[in-house]
Amino acid sequence: MPLPLALTVPAAAAGLAYLNAKTSFSYDATLISSTAQALFRHRRRESADRINVFYRLEEIATGKLANRVGILFEDRSWTYAQMYEAALKYGNYLKSKFDLKPKDIVALDLMNSDHFLLVTFGLWSIGVKPAYINYNLTGDALCHCVKTANSVLMLVDPDVQPNVDNDVRQQLGDLRVEFLTEEFISAAMSMDPIRPPNELRAGDIGRDMAILIFTSGTTGLPKAAIVSWTKLITAPIFVGGWLNTTSSDILYTPMPLYHSSATIIGFFHCFEVGATFAVGRKFSTKTFWQDVRKHNATIIQYVGETCRYLMAAKPEIDPTTGENLDKKHNVRIALGNGLRPDVWARFQERFGIEGVGEFYAATEGAGATWNLALVDEDYKGEFRGDLKTWLDYMVQKGYVSDSEYVTAGNAGTEIFYGKSTMEATVALDIKL
Repeated sequence: MPLPLALTVPAAAAGLAYLNAKTSFSYDATLISSTAQALFRHRRRESADRINVFYRLEEIATGKLANRVGILFEDRSWTYAQMYEAALKYGNYLKSKFDLKPKDIVALDLMNSDHFLLVTFGLWSIGVKPAYINYNLTGDALCHCVKTANSVLMLVDPDVQPNVDNDVRQQLGDLRVEFLTEEFISAAMSMDPIRPPNELRAGDIGRDMAILIFTSGTTGLPKAAIVSWTKLITAPIFVGGWLNTTSSDILYTPMPLYHSSATIIGFFHCFEVGATFAVGRKFSTKTFWQDVRKHNATIIQYVGETCRYLMAAKPEIDPTTGENLDKKHNVRIALGNGLRPDVWARFQERFGIEGVGEFYAATEGAGATWNLALVDEDYKGEFRGDLKTWLDYMVQKGYVSDSEYVTAGNAGTEIFYGKSTMEATVALDIKL
């Protein structure tokens, strides 16, 4: 005799919920779906000779999200339509003033701002590639980066003008150096927004360079890392699916745009879904949460010890009501890499952050690990999500024991050094 639906449906639902809790199937399904979506969109753009991300900006700017705000910086905002128009103006201005040609490389020695991103799109609109320079560099390190990039032009933020002293200019020889002053910006914005022809951007494929980004140089001079169009497209699309980011989200970061975390995982992650990217000039514990509230951010980005610094800062108190403002925000996810285990749960608790999206990757690397940890009383203070499932699996298989977990540098995630590194590595590749 068949059992009534009133009994079988709840039982089946309970069984599926149990299996999902034990296997993290739904999380793995999200990862697989996000990866497939990223690969499909990349393939479609490449086959249409539209791999240059300029075309994605054009698509958004002429579609239903045209009037959605794409960039927030201080008191300025840019809709996607305005971003597109500014990119056309910058492209025409840079091409006519400096005779730039497709495949040329322009060094951008700029601090965080809206124009950092607009200039980047302007360069891409005419087939030129940007090389992002750490604006803190001086002397030989600065010259090394600019020369390694084979730059034909260097655009410099006026605030770091002292770094480009006579010695640097002498080493750079006849390379043209221009400062992104208000006058420079005004001249560019006075240009007609004429769309450069497709021929200037034609021929690029996924593995070709989109941006040149330099590593930190902790073991010598900074090393140039080629960020391909493939990486610039697939990683952001994957992250958007992984975090379920929508066009209504607002991501805030004060992390430097010259680094891949803020650029690829921050801005282009928002860009691909038509969300809003709010960028701060630089990180400060005094202004971080003020900016978050000002821009109504739903996602924040951290790198390294950012969260520890925020934890060390005193709570901000409303001068009128005396209210503690730690949890007065709309943030649902903190996204980044380097959050240490001793800070992780305490940070979520103090600031009321629902989830942490922790990844570990390298600018020059071909892959990454991803762990989305949501508030869960059963695992409070521990690693959650797919990473916890994988760690439990490694222990159960006998590859490692609890005592063999070690903290890996700034990764902020638990990594093993166990009895069989090869077997464990294979398991990691299969699982993640």
